[in-house]
Amino acid sequence: MPPPGPYNIRFGVSEPLTETFRLWGNDLGRLVLMTLIPYGFLLPFGIGFGVWAAISMSSGGEPSTTQLVILGSVGFALAVVAGVLMLASSAGAMLLADDKERTGGTGLGVWQAFLGGLARSGWLILANLLYVAIIVVLWGVPFAVPVALLVETEQPLWALGFVPALGTFVAGVWLLTRLMPMLPLIVVEELSVGVALSRAWQLTAGRALDVFLANLVFGVALMGIYMAVGIISIIPLLGLLIQLAANIILGSLQSVYAFTLYAGLVSTPKR
Repeated sequence: MPPPGPYNIRFGVSEPLTETFRLWGNDLGRLVLMTLIPYGFLLPFGIGFGVWAAISMSSGGEPSTTQLVILGSVGFALAVVAGVLMLASSAGAMLLADDKERTGGTGLGVWQAFLGGLARSGWLILANLLYVAIIVVLWGVPFAVPVALLVETEQPLWALGFVPALGTFVAGVWLLTRLMPMLPLIVVEELSVGVALSRAWQLTAGRALDVFLANLVFGVALMGIYMAVGIISIIPLLGLLIQLAANIILGSLQSVYAFTLYAGLVSTPKR
């Protein structure tokens, strides 16, 4: 594989936010098209499934076991396909951001980037499963156990179980922060999960606090944007259209941020 970049992106607490909006705004047309690709595939199937389900269930009486199994199986299959297409679209947005930064947006087409993301979807699924495992083990279980014991025994002393749970929560935040560049490493550098994990660990060594603060700044900004959209979407009908348009326009923003953070880590020497 050729080395990544070169990228003219600096790493810091505020730089990833500003660089994200720069890349995203300069390539908004292609990124919107990338976001629309999964909808283009899924909408006809979704409508067809909805009509078929309505017809199957409108015969009167309770649906048969066979009908329920078929409807559940088809629905599950559509959900899996939707998940893979969304992952491919997200990865494609990272590839477009990489192309925009390196070539000005002339080296890669939208469809080509989507297919590139689709080719990496297997490793991306495994990486996301790793993230889920960390969340369940370090966040879900440590908090669920004291809650369950409190409800079951009604003994207040079990509340002390939240003390170690806070420790595992902090450990989970730290671990997820250290692994933050893993997805763009899989996409841009075409690495396997194991190699991407090791390289992400190296890139964030000594810079975990800055990565965490950069994530916090971006998260607050993104929350503010979606809150503003949510307020506008209260308007009947027009608000629904505004919400849909905002989801499509903003759909690639987090993917571009993930790439920008990765590019900054790659391009900026450690102090």
